[in-house]
Amino acid sequence: GYGNNLMQSTGYVLQYVQILISKLDDHRYGMLTETEQMIISPVLKKVSGYADRLTKTLTQLHNP
Repeated sequence: GYGNNLMQSTGYVLQYVQILISKLDDHRYGMLTETEQMIISPVLKKVSGYADRLTKTLTQLHNP
């Protein structure tokens, strides 16, 4: 049902957020070329936007 699907989706998000954070914390991030930084920057901005939206949604759910 919906509850199981929500739990499964949450688990996937947690797993991939942890992976992304570890990649961003890696010292090699600072070694990206200018071109690589230009390519990844818009994608990271999109991720940040979704993170903001998720935070807002969770805050609304927990503080009605």
